[in-house]
Parts: sequence; structure tokens; C-alpha cells
Amino acid sequence: MTVVVVPGAVPVPADHGAVHVNDHRQVTLALLEWLDPHGTSWPKGILLDHDGTTVNTEPEWASAKRAVAAQFGQEWTTEDDHAGLGQTVQFSAQMMFDRGADADVEDITQRIGAKVVEALEREVPLIEGMPELLAQLRAEHIPAALVTNALASVVSTTASALTENIRAVVSREDVENPKPHPEPYRVGAERLMTAPEDCVAVEDSLAGAQSAVAAGMPAILVPGDKPVPQEPGFVRVEVHTDVTLERLRAVGPLIPDLPRADGPPTEKLPFNATRRPASELLTRNYPSA
Repeated sequence: MTVVVVPGAVPVPADHGAVHVNDHRQVTLALLEWLDPHGTSWPKGILLDHDGTTVNTEPEWASAKRAVAAQFGQEWTTEDDHAGLGQTVQFSAQMMFDRGADADVEDITQRIGAKVVEALEREVPLIEGMPELLAQLRAEHIPAALVTNALASVVSTTASALTENIRAVVSREDVENPKPHPEPYRVGAERLMTAPEDCVAVEDSLAGAQSAVAAGMPAILVPGDKPVPQEPGFVRVEVHTDVTLERLRAVGPLIPDLPRADGPPTEKLPFNATRRPASELLTRNYPSA
């Protein structure tokens, strides 16, 4: 049994009770499931970014953009690649259009996507450590979804090669607002038939991580091509192979970072306080036998 101690009229010593919280509003169903002594009740879904997180398609995207830009007599640079990280394909297409490409943004977008699909149909280049993670999720019957700003044609090609693992897909065409808006991750959780607070996201970009946290779930940040500043709700790992089911379970759901409810009124924060992973805010204190 796990005992959660909330602030009350009579103080409870820190070494009594398994977990002490600062405020009643930190106690959620997701938190209680995370505190399950068996450690298997949370999370209920894993939401994975596509490019640079699940599959190493950044080279394919870069090659496709260079090839399409060349069709319009343009040069596509590494700086252009960095500008598009975490953005939609349409963002890059718009750049080409603004530079004088004699095609509309939709046409340019489809040309880029078609070249990436061609590459993925030959081989789906899974990121190192991803096959092992997917196997762990499959063994524990935890559903996963791909949530991306990429085109449906591209992400569906990946999903079709991972039918035993990927239960849902959210592409750019599936939402009105792309990352960093929370809509993609909210839709992803919904398609897995679970709540955002019961999920963990894995991302490699600022826009993607912001999208996940805004939706209500922590974001595991794997190394990417572009540095990502630290923000509340982000949990960094050194290498992709650090993303294991054990690591995902250890993070915990997002809870509000609140001072003790029985403290001075001037220290109290509104309910929309900054939210952080429970593992960063709570300590499990098991009483001695």
C-alpha cells in the first residue's frame, strides 16, 4: 500500500507515510496510479514524435528538400534544415515559394513528401534503441502513437511497417493547429482512448516538447540536431537508448508546483501554477520497520 499524506491541521512527520504532497490539488488519479507499488499502472499510452525521435528520417527530409529546391533553381542549406526543425513541411515549402519557386506551397509540399515516402518504402530507419522500446511496450500491452507535424503520407508509411506497435497516428493534416499547439498531443491521447495526463511524450524539438507539456503530459527530450532550452515539464536523456519503459515510468505525470497549502497565504499560487513531473516534486519516504 502507498500512503499519500496531504497538509492538515496536525503536521505529520516527513518519515511517516510513503509520499507527502504540498497541496490537495496535486493529488490526481494519474498520480495515484503512478504511485502504485507495482509500478505498472502508469503510463497508459506513449506518444512518439516521428522524425528524429522514432525514425532517423532527417537525412531523407534534407535530401528531399535539396532535390525539390534544385528543381526550382534554388540551393537548400544546412541552415535551412535547422530553421525547419520542429516545423511543418509547409514551413519549408513556404520558404521555397518565398524565394521564387514557380509552384504553389501545396505542390512544393507534396513533392517533398513524395521523395521521403520513396525512401521510407525502401527502408524505415528506426532510431537506435527504438526497436527495444517498442518491444517493451508491446510486451506490457501499452499502446503507442506517432504524433508529428509531418505529412500523413510519410508517417503512415512508417506506421504501416510497425503495425504491431503503433495504434494511432496524428499528422499535420489531422489537426487545425500544429505543434507547438497542444492539439496534436491531445488528439494523440484521444486516439489511444486515454487522457493526456496518463501519457508520456518522447520528442527531440522545442515545438514538440512544448506541445506535449501544454497538452498535459511530460516530454522526454532526446538529443536532436538543434539545442532545446530547458522548460518545466521537459525531462532530458543523454542518448536515445536511455528511453526505456522503466525510464518512462519513473518520470511520473505532471502535477502543479505548489507550496504547502498550510504555509503562509502569500506563498500560495493559483491552480494554473507551473506543472512539473511528479518525480521532480515528490519524495517517497517509507517508514522504517
